[in-house]
This record gives sequence, structure tokens and C-alpha cells, in this order.
Amino acid sequence: MTACSMTRLSASSLTKTPLKKQGFKILEDHDLSSHLKNSYLRLADGTPKFDSEQAEHYTELTTAYRETARAVDNQELGWGLFVCQK
Repeated sequence: MTACSMTRLSASSLTKTPLKKQGFKILEDHDLSSHLKNSYLRLADGTPKFDSEQAEHYTELTTAYRETARAVDNQELGWGLFVCQK
């Protein structure tokens, strides 16, 4: 087995190339991934904690929200804003 290293690409760099190939000129780009992470953490914090009827559902939902926030930290998921001109 051969070892190889991978370079992590930012969400911005992964998105810019397809935009440029479609003829867009990128005027501005903003990485909003921290806001995405924060949104999911707030959702996790806001799930009901003491609802005995739906406790299992809310526990699973909270876990999914926190896993999504972790995916942002691991650069598996991101959120970007691009201002373009064609």
C-alpha cells in the first residue's frame, strides 16, 4: 500500500473553478462556514430536553445537529457567498 497526502481545499476554492468555467467573473467571495456551524449549534441547544414522549427523537436530532457542526470543523461541509458578474 502506498501512502499519500491530501491537501485540503477550501469550499471557496472548490466552488470558484466551476463558476469560472461557466463564464462568471468572481467579484467577491465570503466563507460563511462559521455561521453555518453556529446555526447548527444553536439548533442543537434549542431542541427540547425534557419532552418524555419525543425524548429519543430530540436526542437523535441534537446529535445530528452537532455532527453537522463537526463536519464544518472538519471542512467536510461549508457555506459560501459569491458575488459574480457574467
